[in-house]
Amino acid sequence: MLTKNFKIYYSAHISNSLFFKKNKKHNIIEIFKKIHILLMFLKKIMAVKKISIELLQDVAHMGRKGDIIEVSSAQARNSLIPKKIAIEVTPERLKKLEQDKKRAQDQARERLEKAFDIQKTLENQEFHFSLKGKNGKIFGGLGEHEIISAIDKKFHIHFEKRDIKLPNKTHIKTTGRHLVYIHITHDTIAKIFIEITIDEK
Repeated sequence: MLTKNFKIYYSAHISNSLFFKKNKKHNIIEIFKKIHILLMFLKKIMAVKKISIELLQDVAHMGRKGDIIEVSSAQARNSLIPKKIAIEVTPERLKKLEQDKKRAQDQARERLEKAFDIQKTLENQEFHFSLKGKNGKIFGGLGEHEIISAIDKKFHIHFEKRDIKLPNKTHIKTTGRHLVYIHITHDTIAKIFIEITIDEK
């Protein structure tokens, strides 16, 4: 009788153990399925969610260095930011960019206003040079450096050689009146006249 009861108990114990093991395995599979579904859901959210980034270099089909663009959060965090192609534009960063932009605009406006003032000062001004020469020809000619010195001496405005555009892009080698263009900025130009005579002494 004892042996029979033990067999019944043992059989029941084995059955319960198998049942729980089977259920445990089933539960683990279900948990992994749910985790997988959750990860896929999060991946979709990341792909749809947009964030603002600032490009640190030129990127084809995206923009130039310094541009602020919107991309998917996944693309930004998995590729652009780790590769140091871009940085995320946080509220603090955005505020700084706006301040820098305003400062740059103010400086550009000041340069433009100054350029207009210089243009008004120089426009149609005449500069006279008496140089060594013979028969209407100047020995060595008149170049950019002489014109720069004349402007600086008269108006205390300094230019570089590249700012002076001579006739025929070469030294002036004849007497008379010559038109010269002064490039104050890329878009602001003043024209001056150079009058050259022969120094008879």
